Amino acid sequence: MEKKKIIVLSVLTAAALMIGGVLIYHFNNKDNSVIEYASVEAVIKDADSVIGTEYENIKLPKELNIDISGDIYLISADYSKNCEKKEKLTELAQLMIPGQKIEISEDGSDCIVGKSENASIWYYDDSTFAYAREELTIPTNQLKDGKKYIIGKDSLDDKYVLNGENYSIKEAVDYAEGFAKDKLMPFLVNDSGLKAESACAFKVDEQNYWIYVQLTHYIEGCPVSTSGSVINDGPYMRPQQLVITIDGRDQICHIENNYYANIIKKEKIDKIVTLASALKHLEKELAPGSNYSISNISLCYCARINDIGSKEFEYRPMWCFTVSDFASDNIDINPRKTIYVDAQNGEVSCFSDFEKAFVF
Repeated sequence: MEKKKIIVLSVLTAAALMIGGVLIYHFNNKDNSVIEYASVEAVIKDADSVIGTEYENIKLPKELNIDISGDIYLISADYSKNCEKKEKLTELAQLMIPGQKIEISEDGSDCIVGKSENASIWYYDDSTFAYAREELTIPTNQLKDGKKYIIGKDSLDDKYVLNGENYSIKEAVDYAEGFAKDKLMPFLVNDSGLKAESACAFKVDEQNYWIYVQLTHYIEGCPVSTSGSVINDGPYMRPQQLVITIDGRDQICHIENNYYANIIKKEKIDKIVTLASALKHLEKELAPGSNYSISNISLCYCARINDIGSKEFEYRPMWCFTVSDFASDNIDINPRKTIYVDAQNGEVSCFSDFEKAFVF
């Protein structure tokens, strides 16, 4: 039976100040004596032991939510074909543009495109798909000028004018979550749940805004990391996320679901690295004086791809330490650095969404 615990950490130290530049340092530390392992159940029970603890090179916020599943697996997967894309595209068209005639064409790769008079739908072999009303694409330059809200951290009461009507961030998030769970689950692979992670309001003209909602996928009750990039020349972290953009009260103008995989094999993991020892390990791995300010901690499945020519990979459970969401800088929808500590072997790495690369 799956167990889940939401742990709210109230760290008694003063709130950390963000620093403009972060010193990045990593070395091959052969002494992993600080790494400790315990059963998943024990890790959940003991995670709040970090409350009030101070760490060198690491600053924790006053409050922190940690979402932990009671059952953790090592998952072997690949990105080969896992859906009948023409069938799924037709079903999605019936949901989003009922009654409209749609013409389907191949684009010469693993994607097909469906177009109607008012919308376009793209569907890929790996269940990646996108919908855009009136062939709209998200104006990413305007996303950079938007205001971002982190679910569970920021107030969602702010209201914006969408298509001439006031609409709050909370209303948009609730609608996006409800639509995803009630309508989109037949198109999603491997999901045991969905949860909104963030929202961004951005101006599209002098009078109106759109609201972009990013949702996290769950596999076997454990969240899948949304940090990463589509593909790089070198090793990269592949994100898995669902985004829904709303341009009017309960009106969706864009959906994008990224990067699903076939699960080939699952092996239940009995023991993982404890949160306390993961933080102690980072003390040894990070450069003195680097002062990383952590805004979020989660235990997630992460898809690290080392060979861009291979479609095979593993979803590995990792402690994910978000250095900052940099919401006030408004430079991107996901301008994060995430430090990863592999929950099986303690390996440390850091991926920058802004640079789209591992920085160590």
